[in-house]
Amino acid sequence: MLAELKSLRDSVIPDPEVCIAILDGPVDLAHPCFADARITRADSLVLDEAGAGAMSGHGTHVASIVFGQPATGALGLAAGCRGVVVPIFTDTSGHLSQLDLARAIERAMLSGADVINISGGELVELGEADPLLARTVETCERNGVLIVAAAGNDGCDCLHVPAALPTVLAVGALGRNGIALPSSNFGERYAVNGVLAPGEAIPGAIPGGAIAELTGSSFATPIVSALAALLLSAQRRRGGSADVAEVRRAVIASALACARDSDPRCLAGILNVHGAHALITQGDKVTEMATTPIPHVASSGIDATPPDSVPMNPGPPPVAPDAVPVPTGVAPSCGGAPCACGSPASQEATAASAAHEAPTPPQSAHPIPVSNVFALGNIGFDFGTEARRDGFRQLMPTAESSDETPIVTEPNPYDAVQLANYLDKHPWESTKLIWTMNLNLTPIYAIEAEVTYHEAVYEMLRYALRCQVLPAEDDDFVSRVSLPGVLTNRTVTTFAGQRLPVIVVQRRGLYTWNENNLVKAVLGAIDFDKLTNQLGIDRSKAESRTELKLRQMLDKVYYELRNLGSSSADRAINYTATNAFIFSDVMAKGLLAGELVDGDVTSLYSLESISAVKSPFGRLDCDCWDVKITFFSPENERRARVVYQATVDVSDPWPVQLAPIHQYLISGG
Repeated sequence: MLAELKSLRDSVIPDPEVCIAILDGPVDLAHPCFADARITRADSLVLDEAGAGAMSGHGTHVASIVFGQPATGALGLAAGCRGVVVPIFTDTSGHLSQLDLARAIERAMLSGADVINISGGELVELGEADPLLARTVETCERNGVLIVAAAGNDGCDCLHVPAALPTVLAVGALGRNGIALPSSNFGERYAVNGVLAPGEAIPGAIPGGAIAELTGSSFATPIVSALAALLLSAQRRRGGSADVAEVRRAVIASALACARDSDPRCLAGILNVHGAHALITQGDKVTEMATTPIPHVASSGIDATPPDSVPMNPGPPPVAPDAVPVPTGVAPSCGGAPCACGSPASQEATAASAAHEAPTPPQSAHPIPVSNVFALGNIGFDFGTEARRDGFRQLMPTAESSDETPIVTEPNPYDAVQLANYLDKHPWESTKLIWTMNLNLTPIYAIEAEVTYHEAVYEMLRYALRCQVLPAEDDDFVSRVSLPGVLTNRTVTTFAGQRLPVIVVQRRGLYTWNENNLVKAVLGAIDFDKLTNQLGIDRSKAESRTELKLRQMLDKVYYELRNLGSSSADRAINYTATNAFIFSDVMAKGLLAGELVDGDVTSLYSLESISAVKSPFGRLDCDCWDVKITFFSPENERRARVVYQATVDVSDPWPVQLAPIHQYLISGG
């Protein structure tokens, strides 16, 4: 099969416009096999350079299967395509949270990846994913990005995330005897979205210049990723556009039956290189494969345990055979120069030659690409170290209760009100904290105020921190905070050891979301006299019923649409959902959409979805999206749905609405 892939590579010629992202350990880009390879490294939470550790060996081996130069002994099955390495594992830890995996996938998408290779995963009982990861994977499908992930090496009827997700192409390991390796995972779900590929004794690079043969689904996965890239190249060579959905269907539909037809380890079948290529080049659409939707269940790493405790096991660590020693103390070659897929040639990694000394680490010729963020969540804080925490405790005054006989308590730096009161009197101390943006209780960003506006930014952060702990019925209670900013290439480490990306925030666009005030604004826009007549109930019941429905819709906006706010579509959605001027009017009209449909408001409409699609209209150099807020009748799904559409430009950290809200009807059912 590897010979077939090499033959296909030579006949198709990999297209340099097709980009493959490798999400793995650090890659030794100075290895001779990467000479002349169009592969660069993108910024991620992992700042380590490739060394002699297990994860560097793992990442280097995986990358060489796709991008290595064949003359050096590496496979290089898609050598000639562009590549971007997004490190997610370190040599000191082969684990990361599903949240951080979602972050890395988004980074790969922003870098222009068409195919994302993930030779790792989390073993989960039902194959469920954290909602943020599941949403990111769905975004990949919508944006035409194929994720290829390892099925795992536990040798059981068990599922790995993300491989178990329905839109991902899962890969199991095939032995040289044509039978699945005993260590390769299998399961009913993989029989729909998975294939077997060669995974035994796969040659590839290891740090320091050597070549080794390694075994496991981790090394079968890049073989399928390379085939996907070749099929995309074939589509482009034929004058068409790259269609990753068609490629995925072709790979699964063409899979060959195993020698043992009833063997569940066979997944959907064995990778069929010529068959998949024939389906792509014959010009007919491949029959759609059935998939089973997977519920979005919160990962234990998000809700029950710290994010860094969720294992993302990249498989057995690569160990070089005795005959090929791994040199120690090898200097990394990338030098941490940030880059992105499709960046200029001057940014491409320089590779070492086997006969010459290692090259100088490449330097970035251009500034780091700006990545805007518009996130929703709550404000948190962290001290970073015990010493910093104890320093605050030492400086903070004692606190007194508001009882008739005040009770004096010791200062508690973890008490949000005490801390905010102290910072109000000593605002310069605000810079000594690590301010965070949290989703539920999980930090997703570290906040750094832009120097020019830092006093105003920290004042708002202190206000939000204090008001978040007020009773929900309090008029000053803060439910959410909108946070526009610019993502940097820097990270900070929290007291718990979690590494967070840093975003720089201006005061402009930093707002608190007071749910009570928003509800009042919506209710104030409704004609309850008219509504009570049609509903046949008194005004208080009508207001109570409408308020309950409205609060349910607001909770849906936050909890169902949780995201990192880094992709253009998510920024457009988050802006629209938190813009009170847009949202309160849309919610008021949406609740009574029945009047627009057929004049009947006895059944209030409910929020069905908020989605964003690339707008066909827009200004030069803008990034415009049409945000669609759809309402439906929960009591009669056959009634027409009502869509309110806003066009938003997200090219600036603070998004801009470009046109009035438009409304139209679509069929129900």
